[in-house]
Amino acid sequence: MKTKTLNEKNAILAAITNGDGYCDMLKNLSDELKNDHDFALTVVTLEPSILECAPKEWKNDREIVMVAVVHDETALEYASIDCQNDKEIVMTAVTRPSGYWINYESLKYASTRLKHDKEVVLAAVSGHGSSLEYASEKLQNDKEVVLVAVTEEGAALKYAPEVLQNDREVVIAAVANDGWALEYASEELQNDKEIVMTAVANHGKVLEYASQECQRDRNLVLKALENSGYALEDMSKELKNDKQVVMVAVANSGWALEYASEELQNDKAIVMTAVANHGWALEYASEELQNDKEIVMTAVANNGLALQNASEKLQDDKAIVMTAVANNGLALQNASEKLQNDKEVVLAAVTEEGAVLVYAPEELQNDREVVIAAVSNNGRSLKYASKKLQNDRGMVMAAVAVYGDAFEYASQECKRDRNLVLKVLEKSGNALENTSKELKNDKQVVMVAVSNNGDALKYASKKLQNNKELVMTAIAKTGWALEYASEELQDDKEIAMTAVENYGNALKYASKKLRNDKEVVMMAVEKDKDALEYASEELKNDKEVVMMIAAHYNQFALKYASPKLFQDRDFVLKVLARSGSVLKYASIGLKNDREVVMTAVANCGWALEYASLGLKNDKEVVITAVANNEYALKFVSRNLLEELEGQV
Repeated sequence: MKTKTLNEKNAILAAITNGDGYCDMLKNLSDELKNDHDFALTVVTLEPSILECAPKEWKNDREIVMVAVVHDETALEYASIDCQNDKEIVMTAVTRPSGYWINYESLKYASTRLKHDKEVVLAAVSGHGSSLEYASEKLQNDKEVVLVAVTEEGAALKYAPEVLQNDREVVIAAVANDGWALEYASEELQNDKEIVMTAVANHGKVLEYASQECQRDRNLVLKALENSGYALEDMSKELKNDKQVVMVAVANSGWALEYASEELQNDKAIVMTAVANHGWALEYASEELQNDKEIVMTAVANNGLALQNASEKLQDDKAIVMTAVANNGLALQNASEKLQNDKEVVLAAVTEEGAVLVYAPEELQNDREVVIAAVSNNGRSLKYASKKLQNDRGMVMAAVAVYGDAFEYASQECKRDRNLVLKVLEKSGNALENTSKELKNDKQVVMVAVSNNGDALKYASKKLQNNKELVMTAIAKTGWALEYASEELQDDKEIAMTAVENYGNALKYASKKLRNDKEVVMMAVEKDKDALEYASEELKNDKEVVMMIAAHYNQFALKYASPKLFQDRDFVLKVLARSGSVLKYASIGLKNDREVVMTAVANCGWALEYASLGLKNDKEVVITAVANNEYALKFVSRNLLEELEGQV
């Protein structure tokens, strides 16, 4: 291949990998690449949507389009009219193997002829009911087609004709799948109590689409509310004022109290049920009941933050507030100023959530008992302690014991205290970040830090990042700490071996020379398959290294091996004999090589997924694959499946 063409090809593949700029390149594609069939197959396999800006020769090539829609059914949009009229291509687009999500718009791009094809449309709506939108008018009127669609997705009833939106069997199937489909039923069937009952049993809120008569039917209403208390929102004024109805609603969801009549929002039994279900429902109680101690006590016991909706009088009630802050310390912000100054209340609050120390008065932020309770719950709350207590060694240690980075909030004096820092670093090595410059250059101090957390090496001085003993300690604890070692030590083989043995991907931070060292690279890949990504190009192209990876480690690491290797037939055959799934990385040509594919599927039936379209339709290849793994059937064409029925 000419150098110019090769450069063009590599530039396009690089653009696809980076996800940018490839469309402009394809619009100006050289004639040589326009006619390079294997290159086209490679490109649409990597990025099926690229068919949009591909040359017309590709859009009209049956195999290229088939490969594109196999990987992404929406690529059908960009195929030629002839390919959009090809039944096998369209069937491939509208059907996907079990477990795959199907884009319901796939049928949209099929030809008018195939939108009239019942087999195609049934296949489409079986996978995604809403594909019915793009079926021909004739098939949208076909009861069998519509039944399949709404059984798969109730909301597909939206695309059925009025006559079938008025068909009891169809609508029952739709609302059983999705109660919200009741919206699209005919007015007559929105008044059918059996259908409405089926719908509200699926989702109570859909009662809003039922007829006025059904919305007044107590049995339907109660069924809807048992399923969703929020359905009360769409009910009549009479029902919102019906105590039995509202009681069912708030028992299901306390929030439904919002939709009850003012009279029932002032009914103690109703409100008590609501706040017991969800304390926040107190927001919708009458002012009288927001001032009822029993109601409010129940609400804050359920959710302390409900204190926000209590009357001012009860926000000043110590028993109420104590219950609220014991449930959720953040309720302290809604207590009266008097109780925010009450030590017993604040103690209860910070014991539940230390960060609420921020709402305490300065006097209590300087109270040792209160602050020790706060930092013992949440070390970060040291931030809200008084300057005096941020300088208290015992307080700082208590905070750091809970949250190592709390040392950030200690006083500057504490951060310079060598003895204190040593104790802190034993608890949290990363606290080194907040120590003084002198201590970051103190070998003993840094040794304690990296012994606790190797990652702390990033906060050490440049001098100590070049200390072999310290770096060895750090990477033995945390392999990726190699990133913070000096360039000199990143080039030290002993250091690099220790790092990658701890964490394979630490290879990323080794020197260029060591990323070309077989022993280092093999150790890295043994620990983490993806570490091959960081090996030198030379080793990614080394047959011995790649074969050892395939044989002893994880074949998925091979995605980082040099593509050149997977153009070598003899090498690929040897690898496939050990791991058939490696066919994924073989060149397009080898995926179309019968012996290569037979070797792969004999070892791993699933490898059939990566074979060429032609070999996926080869009986012997398919039978060999299925004999190894029956799930390989999911990659076989519909026509061949029918032909092989009873043989596999």
